[in-house]
Amino acid sequence: MRLVLPIAVAVLATLLVAGYVWFARRNHQRALEIVDRLRLAWRGRIVAMRWSGPSRLRAGLQVPAGSLRSTRVTLHLRARPLVLSRWLPGKPERESLTIEADLESPPAFHLEVHNHRWSGHSNRDRKTNRAWQTHRPGPILLTSCDGWETENQPVMHALMVARESDFRDVLLRPRSPHLTATLRLEDVPDYQAAVNVFGSLRELAAGLRAQSSSREE
Repeated sequence: MRLVLPIAVAVLATLLVAGYVWFARRNHQRALEIVDRLRLAWRGRIVAMRWSGPSRLRAGLQVPAGSLRSTRVTLHLRARPLVLSRWLPGKPERESLTIEADLESPPAFHLEVHNHRWSGHSNRDRKTNRAWQTHRPGPILLTSCDGWETENQPVMHALMVARESDFRDVLLRPRSPHLTATLRLEDVPDYQAAVNVFGSLRELAAGLRAQSSSREE
C-alpha cells in the first residue's frame, strides 16, 4: 500500500509531461500550417521564422511587389491546453495574429483603431413579440489635429477600411513599423479568409499611397 501513492504520483506526472509535450508539438504544427496558409494566400515567401516558447511564432514574409514592405507576422497561441485553462487562475487566453509592415508611403499621422463588438439578448423567461432591431453606429473619431480639413481623407479611408475588416486593432504611424494590425486567430480559419485579410492590408496601403501621390502633385 505504501507504494501505491508514489506510483500514482509518478504516473500522473508522466501523463502531464506527455500531455504538455504533445500540446507543444501540436502548437508548433498549427503555427506552421497557419504561416504556410498566409504564404499561399499572399503569394509570398517565408524568409525567417523564430519561436519564443511553445506558443509564440514570429515569421518574416516577402510579399509581391506593392505597397507593403518588410512584412512580419506574429502568432500567439494558447500556452496551455484548453482543459487546464478552465481550471487554472488567470484570464482566458486569446489566440491572435499580429501583422506588421512598412509602407511605401508612410502615413503622416498617428492613428489607432480599436474595433469593439458587443451583443446581448433579453431574459429567456421574458415573453415578447417584438422583433429585434439592429443598430450599427458610425465610427467615433477623436483628433488633436489642427489641420483636420486637409488631413481627413487618408484618416477616414484608413478608419473605414479597418472598421469593415476583421481587425481587432489597427495602428498607423510615421515610424517603422508603419502598419500594425491584430485580429483573432479564429477570424482566419481558411485560405479565403487569409486572402481577405491581405486585401484589407493592401487597400489600407493603397489609400495612403494615393494620398501621398496627390500631395506631391
